[in-house]
Amino acid sequence: MKRTIRRWSALLLCLCMMLTLSTAAFGTSMPEVTSEMSKPGYWSALQADPSALLMTPEEIAAQNAANIAEPGTNMTDLKNLPDTIDGIAQKKALQASGQADANHYLGWTYQTDGSAANQAFYDKMIRNMSDPKASKEQPLRYAITVNRTTLHTFPSNAQILDDPADPEFDYQHLTGLRVNEPLVIYGTSADGNFYLVKSISCPGWVPAEDVAVCIDKEEWLDAWDFAPEDALVVWGTYTTALSLVAPEVSRRLLTQGTVLQRVELEDRNTLVNNRAAYNNHVVYLPVRNDDGSYAKKLCLIAERAEVSVGYLPMTRENISKAALSVLGDAYGWGGMMLADDCSGYVRNIYKCFGLELARNTNWQQAMPLFQLNLTGLSDTMKAAAIRELPIGATLFFSGHEMLYLGCVNDKLYVVSAVSSIMNPDVEGKRQRARDVMINTLDVKRANGNTWLTSLTGADVPFYPADAGVLVPQESEHGSVTLSPMIAPKGTVVTAAPQAESGYGIQSLILTDADGAETTVTEPTFPMPAGINRVQAVFESKTLTNIPPKEFDDVASDAWYHDAVQWAVASGVTNGTGETSFSPDASCTRAQAVTFLWRAAGSPAPASEVNPFQDVAEDAYYHDAVIWAVEQKITNGTAEGTFSPDASCTRSQIVALLYRAAGSPETTEESTFADVAADAFYADAVRWALEQKITNGTDSSRFSPEMTCTRAQIVTFLQRFEAK
Repeated sequence: MKRTIRRWSALLLCLCMMLTLSTAAFGTSMPEVTSEMSKPGYWSALQADPSALLMTPEEIAAQNAANIAEPGTNMTDLKNLPDTIDGIAQKKALQASGQADANHYLGWTYQTDGSAANQAFYDKMIRNMSDPKASKEQPLRYAITVNRTTLHTFPSNAQILDDPADPEFDYQHLTGLRVNEPLVIYGTSADGNFYLVKSISCPGWVPAEDVAVCIDKEEWLDAWDFAPEDALVVWGTYTTALSLVAPEVSRRLLTQGTVLQRVELEDRNTLVNNRAAYNNHVVYLPVRNDDGSYAKKLCLIAERAEVSVGYLPMTRENISKAALSVLGDAYGWGGMMLADDCSGYVRNIYKCFGLELARNTNWQQAMPLFQLNLTGLSDTMKAAAIRELPIGATLFFSGHEMLYLGCVNDKLYVVSAVSSIMNPDVEGKRQRARDVMINTLDVKRANGNTWLTSLTGADVPFYPADAGVLVPQESEHGSVTLSPMIAPKGTVVTAAPQAESGYGIQSLILTDADGAETTVTEPTFPMPAGINRVQAVFESKTLTNIPPKEFDDVASDAWYHDAVQWAVASGVTNGTGETSFSPDASCTRAQAVTFLWRAAGSPAPASEVNPFQDVAEDAYYHDAVIWAVEQKITNGTAEGTFSPDASCTRSQIVALLYRAAGSPETTEESTFADVAADAFYADAVRWALEQKITNGTDSSRFSPEMTCTRAQIVTFLQRFEAK
């Protein structure tokens, strides 16, 4: 009995130790990366309107066409190639290009046995590039990938290594190919084991066993060029079920970005490969017949799989979802080891939305979409620019590409497929990663520079090429905060000036790359195209040296005439039109707080916390309301409500002014019959009387519930500012 107890005690102790060890090792991550950051919702929650559509399917199709048409992307319009090529000329050109590739690798590469990869090693592969059936009018053929595979530099499986002790980094591989990708065959290797092909993003040699050759172009198009609504898109990773009756579709790896054709069964009880299709999607999988020809066979994909019927809508939350669905997966140079490298990872993410990107960072920089040059900028300037980018922007330096996630506690976070970094815990030690991982831009490269320092550029695949960048310049007597500073052309930009005491904003001057200037006098304006320097012009609030602006509806002898002149000169308001001020129009609560904020110099709020559900982040009055809350000028009209569009009453405006003045004590006695002693605005009215800001609507009435007009509010403000 004692022995049994001891055995059980030892077993329990062992299990506890295993549990402790496994728990300690679980969830390893980079410094300053928390477990919550591995969840897509963490990053999408940081975004404004994360479910907003960033590109429509039509816009994606147009961008694909533009990317393919740009020569610098080296992308191929597979559907519109000629029917034949000069195979003889190609055969000769391949020998020259093969030697050029060999010259690149000679002197620093190795074979798997550790010996140098010499000329004889490359000669063997170059000879295999010679198509024995080359002809002057050689017809192109069409193929579909049936396995997750790669394009090779040479028609060979021989490895090209830079470190003979590291067989998992093989320069033979160029890029990964997903199941059901279309290829155009340009030739065959001498041994018949490889096809020379073009994919949409890259040419290369593909193992013949991984593709099926179509009878003609029509069969080829039918395999992949179907309507988007008929597609099933894999946005994570999926492996088909084991099948003994259909081994050709058994345990097939479907990687991120794979697109298959959906099938609707006429009878839901129909068996598919000996199984009912309940709770499954039915798709066609491409298969290779014994003779290498193409066929398609039904296959089941579980409903629980990370798949989408049709392409994923391109939203910020879906970018986060796709990007983190393969977090922790292996890194694979050129798509080797059934994994992807940094640019392949980014390409796969955007393929989930139907967007085709060029193969590598150099070619991607040629795509006609928004590109941001970061060369020559300080780390501070780079960080400031990156903070303005949306989730899904791609950042790059020579040799690496990453996806921007967001900024947390002044740290910039990215996710990417990483080969190596410098060890974050041991100074000067290189760390192999080979992982899809999240990290900050503080990570260092082998040369000792941080990723931030190394960055040379960025692009936003869903921003058009004419997206705008605003660069604030130093200004006299104040500064201006612009939001956003990087966005598509036409996006509403909100300007929040911060003026020195005694000054107000007059205008913003936007200067584009050609030196053309545009003057902006409103707090909001449409984002211009391209890079624009922004100069804020401030002027004294006094009316001297400022030419008066007369309005048709403001008579020169009106009691509010001077107040209107002051408001325009001070940047409080510019009127309702070029020649109209609308003095008798009612003033909303949003307008009243904004006027007060501008009169105070438009100070930037210290907090980003917005307590009101009805104050949008991009509303022109957003900063004014947040500032007013911080200054204890207003708490809104109810819990979580500011009521920006409600009319501002006379009692509310004097209460706002009173609180802006610090709620000082007053000895003035109110003689107004309509102001109760316990009214929330009673002290404010007495103070306003004492300061001669208002005398009421007559000798016995203040009319607290009367809507405040634009004329009244600028008059109150002018008198308040004069105190």
